[in-house]
Amino acid sequence: RNRTLVTAAAVAILALTAGFVTSTVLYVRSERASTREQMISRFLTGDVLGAASKIRGREATVIDVLGAAIAELDKGEFRNHPLIEASIRKTLAFTYYALGYYAAAAEHQQFVYGIRKELLGDSHVQIDAELNWLAVFNYHAGKYREAKPLYEEVIEKAYWGWVGVRANLGTTLAGLGRYKEAETLLRESIEDPNWVTQLKLTGYAMHLGEIYREQGKYDLARPVLLKALDAGYQWQGEDFAAQRIFCMVRCMHNLGLLCLAQDADDEAEEWFRKGIDLGARELPGKDHPAMLRNVNGLALICIGQGKYAEAKTLLERALAGRRLKLGEDHPDTIKTINDLGILHREQKLFDKAEEHLGAAFEARKVKLGFNHPHTLESMKQIVQLYEVWGKPEKAKEWRVKLQQQQETE
Repeated sequence: RNRTLVTAAAVAILALTAGFVTSTVLYVRSERASTREQMISRFLTGDVLGAASKIRGREATVIDVLGAAIAELDKGEFRNHPLIEASIRKTLAFTYYALGYYAAAAEHQQFVYGIRKELLGDSHVQIDAELNWLAVFNYHAGKYREAKPLYEEVIEKAYWGWVGVRANLGTTLAGLGRYKEAETLLRESIEDPNWVTQLKLTGYAMHLGEIYREQGKYDLARPVLLKALDAGYQWQGEDFAAQRIFCMVRCMHNLGLLCLAQDADDEAEEWFRKGIDLGARELPGKDHPAMLRNVNGLALICIGQGKYAEAKTLLERALAGRRLKLGEDHPDTIKTINDLGILHREQKLFDKAEEHLGAAFEARKVKLGFNHPHTLESMKQIVQLYEVWGKPEKAKEWRVKLQQQQETE
């Protein structure tokens, strides 16, 4: 009768167990390995599974088991063994990251970095790696302002892998709308023959193509994105398979948006559907954020085709998944709210359109800044709303605001 729980728990425990012994050997040399393993075994089989088995009225999930692990850790199970707890939380961070729960990943990595820095010292060889991963998780959580100084700190130390960290800083600057600086850093990385590999090309060329697309450099974007996608197909190793698929799904999304911007709607739809199929089949968990980008993109195609009911279903799916895994203020979640406003505007549901477009604008202003390209795009959408709504004075008011902001860039 507990078969479902055991199956779900087994998956989580495999993830939680991976790396524990190795990490502990590195950081807790003063403790006997047998004692260490007994503590971890008791924690997993007793505390974690014991807590998860108390779930009633529904099937237990991997997230339930991870939640049980966190609850037990929060009780102070390893208060006197902080480096062991750091090892466990590091694996939790990577598990949440793989499943697309980026904010949760960043939270646990913050604990790992803090504990290891305190106990091992700022000069320990592993600390820079922990700082880099904290930046990575914050970036994916949409916390670009938090990620930027972390990357810059790692680069300043320049102990290891500075080319890759500079590339990651580039993706963060792109998130902040600083496309020209981002373009320079990404180009440098993929043109470095001593650093770039097929796997790295898949990811960083994808980001460079996205930056070109955001700037309207469509002729540059397409070959770079196709190159990135081809590199993903060529990478046949099992190592980093999920990372490869993640980048390919993102690449398909960018190709879809590129085609949409060039009025090639049929090709755009094809790319979005490919991204949905690949993401649903190969990425961990249900409705991974990378796959939901393509769901959101397909909704835009449906809006253009007048398939409003289908568009609404797709956007509601994207919004639910993004709220669950990314949070309410993640730029991707805000994007879906904005697109729901566009849908309502096309349906002539002007009150609802005003609500969603206004909410997206306010959220982008806070999260990204007043002069961010996406914030300015929100203002353009509001101007269009009032124009088709037959409210020329409101349209003029927002048009003036938009012009003033553009002049301050």
